[in-house]
Formats: sequence, structure tokens, C-alpha cells
Amino acid sequence: MTWPGIPQLWVEATAAAARGIRMAIKKSREGSPLWVWLALALLACGALAYVAAVSVMEYLMAAAT
Repeated sequence: MTWPGIPQLWVEATAAAARGIRMAIKKSREGSPLWVWLALALLACGALAYVAAVSVMEYLMAAAT
């Protein structure tokens, strides 16, 4: 039995839940992909390189005056 405006899958899931049947799809938890950690490491290396370059430039400009 379907009602207008309510998706069929939702109606079936609700009816099954009322009977005590679980219709959940079990998935294993996906961990963070390696590319995410590599991207974060690359950003950290870039930030360190930027800070080092600014520090060296300030040191050189201070030594020149």
C-alpha cells in the first residue's frame, strides 16, 4: 500500500521497522584516505617553508641596514 507523495522505499522501510525487521545496509567505516594526510603534510611543509623564507629575508634586510 502506498500513499501519494511518500516514496515507496520509505513506506516499505517503515512497515518493516514496525514488524521488527531491520533493513539497514551495513557498511564498514571508511578511514581517511592517504591523499588527505599527504595533502595536510604538504600544506604544513609549505607553511614552514614560508615562515623560514620570511625569517631569512627579514634577517638579511636587517643585516643590510
